[in-house]
Order: sequence, then structure tokens, then C-alpha cells
Amino acid sequence: MNSERSTQSKYFLPFLISVILVIGIILGAILSNPNWVNSTHRSSDSDYGEMDYLLQLIDENYVDSVDVETLKSKAYQAFLAELDPHSSYLPPIDNLALEEEMSGEFEGIGVQFEIVRDTAMVDAALPGGPSEKVGILAGDRIVEVDGRNIAGIEISSQDVVKNLRGKAGTKVIVGVVRPGSSSRLYFTIERDKIPLNTVDAAFMLNANTGFIRLSRFSETSAKEILSAIDQLNQSGMTQLILDLRGNPGGLLSSAIEICDALLPAEELIVYTRGLKRDREDYFATSEGLFEKKPVCILVDRYSASASEIVAGAVQDHDRGWIVGERTFGKGLVQEPMPLSNGAAITLTVARYYTPSGRCIQRPYGAGAEAYYSDNKPLENENDSTPFYTDSGRIVYGGGGILPDILVEETELNMDLLLSLYATGNLQEIMFNLTQKFRNQWVKSYPTAKDWIKNRDSWNPILQASLLQQLNAAEKELWTANPAGREDVLRRIQQGMARNIWGMKGYYEVSNLTDVYIKAALKALK
Repeated sequence: MNSERSTQSKYFLPFLISVILVIGIILGAILSNPNWVNSTHRSSDSDYGEMDYLLQLIDENYVDSVDVETLKSKAYQAFLAELDPHSSYLPPIDNLALEEEMSGEFEGIGVQFEIVRDTAMVDAALPGGPSEKVGILAGDRIVEVDGRNIAGIEISSQDVVKNLRGKAGTKVIVGVVRPGSSSRLYFTIERDKIPLNTVDAAFMLNANTGFIRLSRFSETSAKEILSAIDQLNQSGMTQLILDLRGNPGGLLSSAIEICDALLPAEELIVYTRGLKRDREDYFATSEGLFEKKPVCILVDRYSASASEIVAGAVQDHDRGWIVGERTFGKGLVQEPMPLSNGAAITLTVARYYTPSGRCIQRPYGAGAEAYYSDNKPLENENDSTPFYTDSGRIVYGGGGILPDILVEETELNMDLLLSLYATGNLQEIMFNLTQKFRNQWVKSYPTAKDWIKNRDSWNPILQASLLQQLNAAEKELWTANPAGREDVLRRIQQGMARNIWGMKGYYEVSNLTDVYIKAALKALK
């Protein structure tokens, strides 16, 4: 296999260099045309005729077989990457997946899964979805779909999705292996429309503090947030912690609607501006559900784009505390531009600015690798020009939102945890223990909070069961690393709470030892 590939590349490389030179000429022609950026109103991709003709020549004349669609995708992506890190080409399948994610729903069986040891392992059956209704459980290993084996064949997540998704109303027979069950189990599942909820959890942390976790910004996010705030208000919430850690962003319109719930009418939320785009201002429009009570926004180095719009607006108007790490620093606005074959390009058309005038886009001149790896969340080296909040506090742009209160997690001994992750044992142990204790704990503890209150009674039993599943090397690390041991226990307990009581249970458990939550509660006092 390797020798065949090297022989092909020997003859293909000179031709590929020629192709790249031609692409460079086409790229120069395209980018030198000032009207190209404004091509959003065109209904076809006829301007790519030269490229299509070039690919047609390759397809019809090249000495070996060539996947033209893959070649086209790589070529388009290569020259868009020369513009900035976020302008990109989306092949039809990726464009469809993005549209589904942003729309807030898809059609399928309703499971979250991960690939563990070359097998799709169910993380969760989505509440109320088709899989939950027929009895699929967290920890089930999906090994068969409509009679086809999908385990142990180096299957990818995309392959699994392709097998499981389908039109609502169609049926699929799924074979699973369940820990503790001697035979393979089969479930006939009728696919349905599955909501992709973006509010992972919303509950009261204490008598007066509400907690909302938002994973991304889609078409349904603002509606979900408003519903969660309304419910928490009815539960006595007088202060809110909004968790945007790890939230990569999404729709600008969603971020604006969420800010509208937190800010008084007529307050500037964000504005955008580009060389071919006039300045556009976005303001809060009406009395929001939570515009007068204390609020705290949690962020980290992976909070980006729409997350930074929310954090920047709250910070610039002195509306609340920003707690955590410096955010990623994505201040570029992409506009999706569909192509006739079902693909699309997302082209950067503007930058966004916080109310004080900050553009928080991090530098990207050193290339994509440096852009994504050089993330220094606690440093201030990119800041130069001061900006001022409504009360006159100095804030900076030039590379993310620097929080009002910085949080740095304690470094733990990671040897044991990394060892368990590397072998896949951590997930395996977590699911095995879930299967072992699920029925007992559900009967004894209706909610994760009840489970937490009785920790002293079940924790020794859990640890004993955990030790039985470690191999000799892992047991040695367990004995030698008390701090690392505690971290492993926390991860397993959080995962088991998610498997049994859902995402709300996960956050109820993880928030107990979360240094961000502790810092936010202290700030709100």
C-alpha cells in the first residue's frame, strides 16, 4: 500500500505543482476584482468556470483515477486560507451539517456518542428522543446498523452519523452490546426530528443564584436562554451565572438577542464594519428579562466569537463581572455564500467591535498553526490601545476579552488521568460503573443533588469497584498520585452523573469543585 502510494506521487507531484501555479493565476485574477467580495447576490458559481474546466481536464485526461470533488475542495480551501483563518470552503456534506447545527435540529435517532476503541459508544440518549424511548442507555456500544457491522473497522464519527441519520419516519435496526448483558441487543428505532438544544443545563446553584450553561449560539439559543431565565426567576433567582466556557460562538443574531435580555434599551451591543461593508450598529431594543440584577459571565481560552460579543458588551457597559481566562480572540464576521452544488464558502466580510470600540481579533499573520496554538490566556502582551467602559475603567482589545477576575486552575499530577485517557480505559470504566450502579442509585437518589448529599455512603463502594478495573500499571499510578487520584474520581463521578441524570446532573456535580464557580460567587457578593 505504501509503495504504491509513493510511486503515484512520483508522477503526480510535477503535475500538481503545475495545477497550483494555475490556481495561483486564477486566484490573482479573482482577488484583483473588487466586485468579487460583493458576489453574495449571485445565484451560481459561474465565476469558478476556469477552475471547473481545469478540474474537468484532470478528470478526463489524468493518467490515474482522481477524486475530483476532493481535489476541488482542497484547492478552494487552500486559497481561501490565504485570506484569514476563518474564511473557508464547505463541501456539500459539511455545509449541510453546519446548517443543521445552526438551525437547532436534525433528523436521526437522537444519541450522542464517541468513538472508543474503534466502536461507537453512546454518551447519552437525548431526552424524549427516539433512542431513549426504545431503551438505549449511556454506555451501550453500537456495533451493527441494519445488519451491517460498524465496529472494529476503523470507522469514523462521520461514518457512524451517516449510518444513523435519515429522514424522520424511517426506521433503522440498531444492534448494541451492553455491559453486563450476555447477548447482543437489537432495537428498531423510528427516526425523528431531534432538537439540538444549546442550553445544556439551567438550575439554581443556591437559594438565589441561577446557573445557565450555553454550549453554542444557534437559531434557538435566545429562545432557550429566555425560557431558562424565566423559569429561574420563578425559582427565586436574584443573580445569574452564565457559563460560556468552551463556547466557540455561532450566530451573531443570537448573541445580540441574548445581550438584549441583559442590557437596558438603547444600549449599544456591538457594531460591525468592513472595507466593503458599512458600519452597522446593533442596540438593545426593549426591557430585558434580566437587565437589572447582578450577572457574571464565565469564559475561558476556548470562548470565541459570539461568546466574546456577549462578554464584551457586558464588560464595556459595566453590567456584570467577566470571570475566567482571556478569551480566544475571534473578531471576524463570516457570511455564508451558497454555491450551486450544495457547497458554500464562509467569507470574512467585516470585523466586529465591542461598544467601547475594541476589536478583539487576535493576530493571524503568522499562519494558521500559530494562530490556533499561540493562545496565552493570562497574558496582556497584545494589548496596546486603552479603551474605556461606561464607568471609565480601562479595557483592552488586540487579542480576546481579558476578564475582570482571572482564574487559574491548579496544576495536578496528570500521569494517571492521561494514562487512562490514552488507553480508553477512563470511558470504559465510567460506563461499566454506570451500568453497575444505575438502577440502585436511581431508586435511592431521584436527583444528582440527592446523590451528592449522600456521597459518604456510596463513594467508598465506588472507589473499590474502580480499583478492580485498573490494570497493574494504573494501580501503581493510583497509589503514587493522591492528587491525580482525586481528579480521576471527579471525572468519573461527573461522567456517571451525566449518564444517569443528564447534563443537569453533570453540572450539579462538577460545579461543586469548580474554581470558576467559586470565583463567580465571590464576585457576586
